[in-house]
Amino acid sequence: MPDKPTSLMPTDFDDGVDWRSLVARLPILCLRLTFTTSATGWQLPEYVGGIVRGAFGAALFALSCPSHQQRCPPCVNPTECAYAKLFSMTSSSSQPIGCEDGESQAHPLVLNAQVSKDDRTLTIRLNLFGEEACQLQGIAVAAAIDCATHGLGRLRVRGELANIEVLDATGAHWQWVPGQQQQARVLQLPPRSSPTLRIKLHTPLRLFSQRRAVLPDMVTANLFLRALMRRASLLTGLYGYPGLMPAFHPWVRRAAALRVVRRQLQWRTETRYSARQDQNVSISGLLGEFTITGEGSASFWPLLKLGEITHVGKGTIHGLGEFELAAA
Repeated sequence: MPDKPTSLMPTDFDDGVDWRSLVARLPILCLRLTFTTSATGWQLPEYVGGIVRGAFGAALFALSCPSHQQRCPPCVNPTECAYAKLFSMTSSSSQPIGCEDGESQAHPLVLNAQVSKDDRTLTIRLNLFGEEACQLQGIAVAAAIDCATHGLGRLRVRGELANIEVLDATGAHWQWVPGQQQQARVLQLPPRSSPTLRIKLHTPLRLFSQRRAVLPDMVTANLFLRALMRRASLLTGLYGYPGLMPAFHPWVRRAAALRVVRRQLQWRTETRYSARQDQNVSISGLLGEFTITGEGSASFWPLLKLGEITHVGKGTIHGLGEFELAAA
């Protein structure tokens, strides 16, 4: 188990140590489950995060609730319920820190899914944050297996578990899991000096400013990096090891001095069906890529690498806001 940092020392902005210290305070566990189907294909929509989220939530609830109700009754012991801790957060007493429009509570889970181009392979990602959530990996994995093997989509296509992998501490390589409980880990990031940060969005990014959705021509380096700072500080404050938070005001000023270049963004209109609300809800957002550059941009690299795992914006619980820090 990694040592638990107890404080963040003042550092020079240029080496990015402040963000490395914050990253080192958040224990994470990233698991990737691969399923194959013997049917003609999964036959799921292009964005499958909403479908998998609904099936995963139902499976997790069934595995967690001893009363075997179809919906949450008044819970006699919510502090021991894996469904409440990982997924619903309806009884959470944590007060979100620095949230803006479109952000609410920070779940200790990011659930993501993707179907291969040949429609034969489904991958489900489980990113867990905090020691408590990481210790619940067994029931989370079981719920993911249940939702895939019992059938997904209108045709209830079933899959068979082929592989489980875990992301290593560098955040770059996947390793086969032999079956035993995995330990939480903290990211150990190598140095990075490139002044250019190229962000490639993989799932719709939903950011809000002054109660309005951020459209392609509204994206700035300051807006995106501030959303990442809020996300990282909230997750670390709720689920990380104890310690002082860094002073964010100098970092906000530095982010404001950066600029976006080579902007190739478009607004993608998507909806998903919510069984809880019994209606379609919007998951529309930004897709494409953009590049952040300017003096001191490399100092945000550790924050962005953490953001690849935590995602950013609204809807992270079902995989929205996923991005990749690509080669410039």
